[in-house]
Amino acid sequence: MIYDVVSELMCEEVCDMELTREEAVRLHRQMWLWIAKETERQKQIVFKTDYFKAMKTKREDMPLNTCYCCEYTRGEGTKNTRCELCPMLWGGADNHCLNKNSPFRAWSNTYNWRVAAKAARAIAELPERKVD
Repeated sequence: MIYDVVSELMCEEVCDMELTREEAVRLHRQMWLWIAKETERQKQIVFKTDYFKAMKTKREDMPLNTCYCCEYTRGEGTKNTRCELCPMLWGGADNHCLNKNSPFRAWSNTYNWRVAAKAARAIAELPERKVD
């Protein structure tokens, strides 16, 4: 599949969802679990945009980068995320979804629906980063 972040629908405007940490984590888990289950059901790779379409989410109501965690961490009034504040524990020294060993990277770099489903489930089940 080789996921292309640019191809995902992104907010044109700053969505300003003002999610709490708990909401971001809950919505993150809900979305990725749905992606894992749908990928298994359809036997083909399902994308984040498919989730938002299925939920009938308007484009202007989508979180930044189609990611509730990114939306939670973005700087106020900007489109800039602050990965160091991500509520999920991705692993690695820099703890962000794009590090080379993260399940997101596995999901985004595969053409195999089984690998994608397994990675999506791993993303849904990531532990939370401890609050300092």
